[in-house]
Amino acid sequence: MSNFVDMVAKLGDPNEAPGGNLFLRKGLSLIPNSLKELSVLDIGSNTGSSTITIAEHLEKSKVIGIDVIDAMTRVASTNSTSTPYANRVSFDTGDAQSMPYKNETFDLVVSSGSFAFIEDPVKALEEAFRTLKSDGFLLAIEYFYKEKPSTALLDKVKGHLGVDVSKFTFDYWLDSFISAGFGFEGVEQTQPPVFSPKVRKNQQASIIKKLGEEEAKKMLEMDLDFIDNNKHLTIGVFLLRKPGVIEVFGPDRPTRN
Repeated sequence: MSNFVDMVAKLGDPNEAPGGNLFLRKGLSLIPNSLKELSVLDIGSNTGSSTITIAEHLEKSKVIGIDVIDAMTRVASTNSTSTPYANRVSFDTGDAQSMPYKNETFDLVVSSGSFAFIEDPVKALEEAFRTLKSDGFLLAIEYFYKEKPSTALLDKVKGHLGVDVSKFTFDYWLDSFISAGFGFEGVEQTQPPVFSPKVRKNQQASIIKKLGEEEAKKMLEMDLDFIDNNKHLTIGVFLLRKPGVIEVFGPDRPTRN
């Protein structure tokens, strides 16, 4: 039986950012100099939806998507070829905890809910910090619990995703960002959209055609649990910055140009 991520790859599902690409666009609108030509990395590019959205919003920028699952990278590459942004988008297969990019390569690093699925989120954040240029930005869109659901539901979601989601609170993310070296620029918090189980069930016939009866049934079970879990979640659109100078006080304090 395939896991959730494998099923998403088989479906070629957009698997958008937390809250959908609306929240990703909202976050991108906070980036200074967004009209300039930027070098951008999208961590956890999945099937390419977020990477393509970034290229659409940042009209002069080149965007690289990286995902640890090669099947996702192949789907993303195929999906991007039918868009007007194909010449500005590319995809690599690689681990966000040890990325194949040189120090200070990117002006902007984006993660649309991906850090939560990485074995060591802080290590991945440290890699994002390493590959960002001085004064570069990290835009991270992550779920967190303000009020946790029942243990039974948490256990189900953990089983579906292979991740202990119960640890994800606002303080968890803030502490992780600061631990990796980032300066905290700001955050917008909002409730995620809650979808009707009836709408999801109406999609089942088309999913069976792609996955088969057994896997489609399992995916429906997962999706209904995710819908229930979403009622307890908050979306944080976090804007972080890699400090361009070491902040010290006194007469030797450096100044920005």
